[in-house]
Amino acid sequence: PVAPTVTAGDGGFSLVGNPYPSPIVWNNGAGWPTKTNIADVIVVRDNATGVHQSYSAAAGTGIIAAGQSFWVQSSAGGAALQINENAKTSGTYSFFKSAEPIIDQVEFLLTKSSTGTTDNARISIQSGALQAYDSFDAFKFDNSIDNGSTVTQVQDISSLSSDAKVLGVNAIPNITCGQVFNLKVTNFVNTGEGIVNYTLTVNPTGSLKGISWVLHDNYVNAPTGLDIDVSSNPTYNFVVDFNDAASKATNRFLLTAASAPVIDLAKSVTASASVCAGSEATLTVASQNGFTYGAEINNRTTTTFYTNLAQGYGGNITIYLEDAWLSVGSNNTIRIKASSGCDSQFLTASAQITKEDLYTAVGTSVPSCVVGSVTLSATGATAPTNYHWYESETSSTVLASGDQFTTPVLSDTTIYYVAAFNSQGCDGTRVPVTAYINNLAAQFSVDASATIVCRNSAMTFTANSLQSGTYKWYETPSSPNSISANAEFTTPPLTNTTKYYVSFTNDLGCEGDRKEVTAQISNFAPVLWADNDKNGKQICPQGSYTLTANGAPVNTTYAWFESMESEEPITESTNFTTPSLDASRNYYLAAKNELGCFTDRFVVEAVVDESMPIANFTYTYDKVCKNDVSKVKLSSTESTNTTYRWYESPSSEVSLKEGFEYTTDVIGDDQTYYVAAVNATGCEGNVRKEVVVVVTKFP
Repeated sequence: PVAPTVTAGDGGFSLVGNPYPSPIVWNNGAGWPTKTNIADVIVVRDNATGVHQSYSAAAGTGIIAAGQSFWVQSSAGGAALQINENAKTSGTYSFFKSAEPIIDQVEFLLTKSSTGTTDNARISIQSGALQAYDSFDAFKFDNSIDNGSTVTQVQDISSLSSDAKVLGVNAIPNITCGQVFNLKVTNFVNTGEGIVNYTLTVNPTGSLKGISWVLHDNYVNAPTGLDIDVSSNPTYNFVVDFNDAASKATNRFLLTAASAPVIDLAKSVTASASVCAGSEATLTVASQNGFTYGAEINNRTTTTFYTNLAQGYGGNITIYLEDAWLSVGSNNTIRIKASSGCDSQFLTASAQITKEDLYTAVGTSVPSCVVGSVTLSATGATAPTNYHWYESETSSTVLASGDQFTTPVLSDTTIYYVAAFNSQGCDGTRVPVTAYINNLAAQFSVDASATIVCRNSAMTFTANSLQSGTYKWYETPSSPNSISANAEFTTPPLTNTTKYYVSFTNDLGCEGDRKEVTAQISNFAPVLWADNDKNGKQICPQGSYTLTANGAPVNTTYAWFESMESEEPITESTNFTTPSLDASRNYYLAAKNELGCFTDRFVVEAVVDESMPIANFTYTYDKVCKNDVSKVKLSSTESTNTTYRWYESPSSEVSLKEGFEYTTDVIGDDQTYYVAAVNATGCEGNVRKEVVVVVTKFP
């Protein structure tokens, strides 16, 4: 709590600030845990108008805005004040009247026409107050507007206590008919204003509305004065002249509680014969206009008389009696007291109300091992039929009556509520009753070793539950026999996506529904092939191929293997150049996706033309003289030889020509050439045969 500093001395005023960023209520509630020797009334200044407003804690109508300061008065030495969060309320306003209580008071509103400014004071009836000044009263604060360089006086109206104290709030214990109250008005008119128009409004509330109020103006028709019936016409218009002292006299007005109607003691009082505990009781009273009505319960006037429960208007009114005011299980006698302001008496008629106690049911929760209906039961009511079953703690729909309730088919544990009701049909406290459905499939989870695995791989599933029990694995949703009874289950190597089913059996032997799990298998199986750089032709011995893989989607990798069983690839690339080959052989091509899954291996052939062409031929040439040329012609019986290559020597790397004929260069002496056979693949034999051209010589 916040403890603002207050003046400890008797009668001292302290200016206190609202410590919260929200409005607070000035009352006698839990928001003010300490109000030691603090007067009932606070005063709040309206700086815009210069007027001071006053609020009573007993009435509980005063709202102090966020950031607003207010005056409190010490009623005796040792004063102390504390505020806590309970004083806070919601809304944005300069002040607020919450849940308007019925207050016995008469308020005076003095309004200056030229400025629209209104000041107020009031006389209120307060239990424990005195006719003389006491802690329930509030002194009148002088109204003024401080303009900085000047101070403008604002009109003040107040009521004088029996000991002549000038009060903004004059709290008294009661009013007697004929009682006269002296009003005091100051600062009627400022210098230079001349004649000023005013209105004075008298506003009684509560039982004081029943009184005939008379306002007496000593100035008009002086010395006799003028009486105004403000009960019939509550607003009185008058003028004040700055130059006429009598018109602005402070004692210009008196207010008299002239008379009140006679209380009609024969007015009717009716009520229901009984009420349930926990509910308020109601009475209907034929009222008189302007009167207030209170109630006495069981003749305990000093402890259980409740004033101002309703305001009369001449018709039937309803009086509400709180549950705590009535005794359980007994016949409560209710008497109604009418108050006219000047008088209060009990009506002749009274009412009898029996307050019947409520009963609390005891529900029996029931477990079930399977999805289905459950029968719940309850005890504690006075009869087996006196139960209401509900689907929630606040539902207004009764599902069933009686001490047993059969639920609909349930797949999950469900809480219902049962209440025992009394002979009046009033429910006691609703208590929860649980239909426990062991939906075991919802009470365990299954983790997989991977989201997806490669073809010909296994997947491991692991079941988990907070409960103790066992698991069963099945191949189908309805298989009679399980394939495993462990929490962990590893599938065989799979080539296709496969579903399995697992159930949980608790320690009671209850096997739940089967939960489906899926072993997802990667279906990565594109058809692969390879092209070579020889346009599909064979190569010669000691030659090599450059192979290019095709067929797999993007973002995959090709792998080349020596054999179908090789564990490690030769290389992982799209292109693969073979080493020098002497014989035909196979390589094996696969593709690998982003999961690391390989396709089946595809055979890629590297074909070597292993036939060795033989230089088997005969030749002829034209006779050649020295320094001449000759044309040599070959003739072969080897059908596989498609052509021949001519070389200068047995080891020349560059041939002179390719073909069956060769025309020599100019030669001056015998010349030997070397010819190799070439087959259709373009492969050259490994033997070069000599061809000798002899030059004819002349003596």
